[in-house]
Amino acid sequence: MLYPIVTETRQVIDLNGIWSFYLDDETEEVDVTQPLETDDVIAVPGSYNDQAVLSAIRNHAGSVWYERDFIIPNTLHDERLVLRFGSATHQATVYVNGQKVVEHKGGFMPFEADINDAVQTGKNRLLVEVSSLLDHTTLPVGNYSETTDENGTIKRQVDENFDFFNYAGLQNYQA
Repeated sequence: MLYPIVTETRQVIDLNGIWSFYLDDETEEVDVTQPLETDDVIAVPGSYNDQAVLSAIRNHAGSVWYERDFIIPNTLHDERLVLRFGSATHQATVYVNGQKVVEHKGGFMPFEADINDAVQTGKNRLLVEVSSLLDHTTLPVGNYSETTDENGTIKRQVDENFDFFNYAGLQNYQA
């Protein structure tokens, strides 16, 4: 998959910048048809746990959510529209205007989705769930386990099989 560039026949919309951010503690279900209920923000591209000063974010094992609005200009209405991700470590589910457009597992690989059926001319909402969990099906391979405490809360644990920190997040996006 080639990296998109602007040409005489191709436009690129840069989605890098400050996105809304929600650390999923699994106490409430996220309604993908509604805006995230959060005041937290994070820079994209970047690993969320590298930008955090709070241990709860830096060492989070599980899902986080990213959200931002973007504009599709009238001039692109009849064009093929593709949302491209440089990477989403380690697993991602992507929604545009509340509609699932792609799922991807493979944290260091680019992926894309045709979004023509999900977007409209003007303002659109992009929501991405990213999971940092590593197990025997991921690269790199990790040892994932979970326990339930006395209150019924699930505690997730990832024991890495490697000698580097398990950074996770959204990397390098364009539409």
